[in-house]
Amino acid sequence: MGPASPPRGCYVGPTPLHEQLEARLAALKSREACLLFSSGYLANLGLMTAFLESDDVIFSDRLNHASIVDGGRLSAANVVLYDHCDPNHLELLLRETPAKRRVIVSESVFSVDGDLASVP
Repeated sequence: MGPASPPRGCYVGPTPLHEQLEARLAALKSREACLLFSSGYLANLGLMTAFLESDDVIFSDRLNHASIVDGGRLSAANVVLYDHCDPNHLELLLRETPAKRRVIVSESVFSVDGDLASVP
């Protein structure tokens, strides 16, 4: 038995409405373009794997969501974990890391326990 096809009349992929929304959001933010993802999980995977290279470093909170962890693992970048919601530990690690491009990835509200990241 082969893979299931989408139900009749079901469209898979971007629709004209998606493209219109992307264009309107780009215009709203005065940007050339906008890219929508259908979920946060896909956004984390897509962005980290597309934009990060082997000499980049991701600084990731130890309690980040699995999608952030997966995005980091699947990217070419090196991943460094910092203690949960600890900006002092993060600052220490940033100072010790010579990479030119360093990306900090954190949740704003941590999905497992509801903690808030200490970001204004």
